[in-house]
Amino acid sequence: MTATETLDNLVFSCTTSLFKAYGQPLAEVPRSPHGPQPPELCAVIGFSGPDLSGALMIAADPGPIAASRPTPTTSNRDWLAELANQLLGRIKNRLLPTGVEIYPTTPIVLRGERIAPLGRNGDLPGVVFAAESGGQIVVWLDFTARDDLRLDRSLQALGPIPREGEMVWF
Repeated sequence: MTATETLDNLVFSCTTSLFKAYGQPLAEVPRSPHGPQPPELCAVIGFSGPDLSGALMIAADPGPIAASRPTPTTSNRDWLAELANQLLGRIKNRLLPTGVEIYPTTPIVLRGERIAPLGRNGDLPGVVFAAESGGQIVVWLDFTARDDLRLDRSLQALGPIPREGEMVWF
């Protein structure tokens, strides 16, 4: 399995598990030949590391974002930024056993019409999800990897990797 295929699988599984944890089950929507039409609000979070660097972008309709918020006082904008942070954290946790470390940046939220990421070789297709509550969520991962990077190998991690939601004391 290539690094791209492995990362695509990680994006899919981490996105569905994240939204399921907040009571919003997702189903993948088949890709349109014209690509996804991202909503007007999206969050971007960058990451870097010795083997892998890039950015994750998540765009969503207001419905699934509002329905997944754990508190009614949090704005959709702030919650979308937090979801991007948590999604990249889940991906980071899954990469650690392969020996790949990434270091996230602070997420930013953008608003505009027709926002769409452009990958190195043209359009970046993204994964489109439909929320059970209605509306869509689109996730893109644009990355540059070390040429010989293999993510399907199993290396021994430095210690146990905490599950999402666990508290870690330093």
